[in-house]
Amino acid sequence: MAGVQLPVPAPAGYEAEPPSSKLWMGNLEPHMDEALITNMYAQFGYQVLSVKMIRNHQTGMMARYCFVEFSDALTAKSALYNLTSIVMPGSNARKKFKLNWASKRLEAGTTEYNVFVADLSDESDDVTSQHLLEHFLNRYRSVRFAKANS
Repeated sequence: MAGVQLPVPAPAGYEAEPPSSKLWMGNLEPHMDEALITNMYAQFGYQVLSVKMIRNHQTGMMARYCFVEFSDALTAKSALYNLTSIVMPGSNARKKFKLNWASKRLEAGTTEYNVFVADLSDESDDVTSQHLLEHFLNRYRSVRFAKANS
């Protein structure tokens, strides 16, 4: 890989205090295990504390997602913001990182949302994460994060 990726400044209005030091990671391939996933993040300069692979309770097969824990919430936020939609090292099918905050149990009636927009056309180069965040926050006050990926 091309070395350590420097954190991209978060858009104005982006939540200052991330909710957790854990991320949900989807888009996994059958050969991916804890060591490979830890190494993926290391290639971008992120140290992972733990990876919890999830299995289907009925079949015992990998469920194609896991939870990744970092040393602190700001590191998790940086990984989420910088790696979402980048091709995962070690992916045979050139799959991209698919990340979100690990869900935590919310109080009844509470809902939170993250917005990711990918595969934008060339004509949408002027759509930024800031634009998305502002657009969705105007209508949905529970949006915590938005990221535009071309």
